[in-house]
Amino acid sequence: GNYAGMGNTIPYNSQEEIYADLLARLKADSDALSNTDGQIGIDNYDMVYSNDFAKWRKLANTLIMRLSMRVSGTSLAETAKTYYQGAKDLAMSSASDYARISCDSSVWGDYYDRTYYDWANTIPEDCFMSVLNGTNKGYATGVADPRRAIWFEAGDLKSTTGNQWDGYPNGTIENGTDAAVTKAHGGNNSGNSSSYARLNCSTKEGFFFFDFHNSANQNLSWCYATYSETLFLKAEAILRGWDTGDAESVWKQGIRASMDEIAYFITRSGGSTTISSSAYNEYVNALPAFGSSNEEKLRSIAIQKWIALFPNSIEAWAEIRRTGYPGVYDGTVELPMYNSGAQVEKGNIIQRMPYPENELQTNEARMPEDFRSSGSKFKYRTQYGLFWSQAALHHDGTLKATDVPQNF
Repeated sequence: GNYAGMGNTIPYNSQEEIYADLLARLKADSDALSNTDGQIGIDNYDMVYSNDFAKWRKLANTLIMRLSMRVSGTSLAETAKTYYQGAKDLAMSSASDYARISCDSSVWGDYYDRTYYDWANTIPEDCFMSVLNGTNKGYATGVADPRRAIWFEAGDLKSTTGNQWDGYPNGTIENGTDAAVTKAHGGNNSGNSSSYARLNCSTKEGFFFFDFHNSANQNLSWCYATYSETLFLKAEAILRGWDTGDAESVWKQGIRASMDEIAYFITRSGGSTTISSSAYNEYVNALPAFGSSNEEKLRSIAIQKWIALFPNSIEAWAEIRRTGYPGVYDGTVELPMYNSGAQVEKGNIIQRMPYPENELQTNEARMPEDFRSSGSKFKYRTQYGLFWSQAALHHDGTLKATDVPQNF
């Protein structure tokens, strides 16, 4: 509407309208990128693909696949299916299509120097690490994920016993001081003494390697989308009848692509990390059965997609909300005993960002009624999902039928 900049409060579009518009815009972008004659190049200012328009078009179509699948369980499903089918053959097709912005280590170096070397504040979450370790009670494999040693490095505090590939529990502490905090820091202010796993920042074979003395000699970057994601999307699309092929085979291709992306990512900066076929085969052969029902198969796809998305945490969060996998009900994920946000009931997960305070102050009459200050969802306003996500979860010790994901 003609409201912006006119001093008027602005009415909200529905979530469905927003997602339909995003798909249409991405399709228009892809169409425009099909012919780039006369396009002005921005050269080094293109921090993702350095002026490679073909790769930008692939990214646009991968995002169409992503958003189409996001709304596959909603009223937009048929529209999304059409968008998906128009994008699937134009999306990312190799490890080198990886969309990322490399971080300028001359700027980031001091920050990571403090957080990694001084504060030991690069410790991963324990449920994710247990999946990589092959010890997660809901997804046990008995085989360590070969990606683990590239993303992370083991703790080296020799005075402790136990698995030094452990992660740290998510959430806040209920009472007192957690002794594990002292254990994580080695009892001093040196991040070089930790009994917990931490981001692999210190070697060129590490996914997060940074060298603040040489900004060209580092791996650290922000990741947006990958070829492996397109394969996991395709595997799910096969389950939904949107695409053809064998879902389990494509799922395995997605796992292999994730490992290849890591090798491509590292070798570009002088590292030598490659995940061998034998390591891949050992890992895949140890995975839980792919499943017989579509719901079981989706769980297998979703968990491996969740792993491969690392470190794209925003997309991983979206997929947990959309599919329910990995989940609390099957023991794959343990939620924190207490949540630091008062806008979430104990035992629930954050499913959305809250409406800003200035909206409540200046535009409350146009906000969704349930989320107004007098609305039924206001008190716990961040635990309620968007229109494409699973219902609000209530894991308070009594498992309800609605806690179990239903995607088919």
